[in-house]
Amino acid sequence: MKSRPTVKQLLILSKNGVKRVFSPLGQSLFNAYSENRDGKASSRRNILAENIFFNVIAAVTGGVFLTGLILIILENESETVKNQYLGLIISLQLLANISQIFTPFLINKMKSYRAFAATCRAIYFVINVVLLGIVPLLPFSATQNATIFLVLVVIMQVAAAMPNPALSIWHIDNIPDSKRADWFSIQQISIPIFNTVSSLIASFVIDRFQLRGIELTGVLVIRGVLLLLVVLELRTHFKIKEPVYVNTGKAPTFSSVFLSPFKHGPFLMTVLMVVLWNVVANLPGQYFNAYVLEDLQFSYTHINLCAATNIPLMMIAMPLWNKFVHKKGWLKALGTALGLYLLPYLFNCLMFKNTAWLYLVSVMYGNLMLPGINLCFANLPYLKIPDNNQTSCIAFYNAAAGIAAFVASYLGRSFILATENKVLRVFSMSIVNKQYICLISFGVLLILSAMILFVAHRDQKKAQLAEEMQAAEQASRQPEPELQEAQP
Repeated sequence: MKSRPTVKQLLILSKNGVKRVFSPLGQSLFNAYSENRDGKASSRRNILAENIFFNVIAAVTGGVFLTGLILIILENESETVKNQYLGLIISLQLLANISQIFTPFLINKMKSYRAFAATCRAIYFVINVVLLGIVPLLPFSATQNATIFLVLVVIMQVAAAMPNPALSIWHIDNIPDSKRADWFSIQQISIPIFNTVSSLIASFVIDRFQLRGIELTGVLVIRGVLLLLVVLELRTHFKIKEPVYVNTGKAPTFSSVFLSPFKHGPFLMTVLMVVLWNVVANLPGQYFNAYVLEDLQFSYTHINLCAATNIPLMMIAMPLWNKFVHKKGWLKALGTALGLYLLPYLFNCLMFKNTAWLYLVSVMYGNLMLPGINLCFANLPYLKIPDNNQTSCIAFYNAAAGIAAFVASYLGRSFILATENKVLRVFSMSIVNKQYICLISFGVLLILSAMILFVAHRDQKKAQLAEEMQAAEQASRQPEPELQEAQP
């Protein structure tokens, strides 16, 4: 008969487990942010800080909070009107990302990544943090306020999207290939932690005000606090080392920006991958959030408490995905993570008031897979990028992703409006349109995962064949040993 472990033994096991989790993270942290042979460690730390500040602001003003704000404006309107404006805001917000294709032209005029990005960010912060919160107070009708809100969201999103190609090339210049897996690992852990904590705090505050019937006041209080983060974000922005802008003397042309990426087949393959992923992610849009808020009647705090499980789960999963990337490569890791991420889309279709616990299961399972997905997609645009016209390629990559997200959002909106009163009955379950749209995303995700794994396998075979040919060539160049005459 086996004896039960003592408290001391359990403590030792716990200690060893913590070491196994945090030791790889500590090594990644040192390698990416402290090791300074290239003299750019300080810039890498400031890039992380800037990304944290920006993403916290975006997290507390976007997602379910943006959905909640438009629902405040349209509180007394019909469900049809709410769905129409929700769909329009999401679609046009995504469409604004296409504006990145014009970034190379503007960069050529300003001749500074920093100045261009800072100007765009300032416009974004003024609209997002200040103006959007004031719209519900305007003395117009609900639909007129919603239209003003929609226009501001589009301008805001254009200002947020435009500097992304420049920021990508600027920031990646400070992150050499040998540090990218470690750097992105720490980034993908730290940003969700700060986003989750800030979202929980914001949810708690807004829910408290909502109980008093003054939800909008809570929204305004949160946005007032965010002004401090805006100052910190802009201050950190100017501390990042900027690469020397190389002016070739030639202004960007239509062909160099729009057509040059088509000359690089491997890079186009990465574009196709991100296009399909954006279809998967944006087809359900904000409709499932609306389903959770209105049909299941979840509170903001409930939703974000479930989301908070990403902190411990991500800290466990990220070192494993980082190790998997080093062992199997970026593409194989991405295809595997996407294949494992299929289950949450099935869980969404089985989520009702009597099975609301599935929401927590789905979120927790997703939080184990998303670190691998986010880690790989963070480096995907640089994986097969050509040496020339990199800003144009990144702009094309982001614009293609934006177009895909817009089209997916539009199709999702059209699907929801066309099936508004239709219920899919499976056995004894009645599945509404905001649920079974997730099945379409499931199908696209299955195709994407299979495609990426196929490309990874093909690239691996090509690399092995190239190594074998190189080894054979080197062996053929080796001089044969001379026969020595036998000595008596």
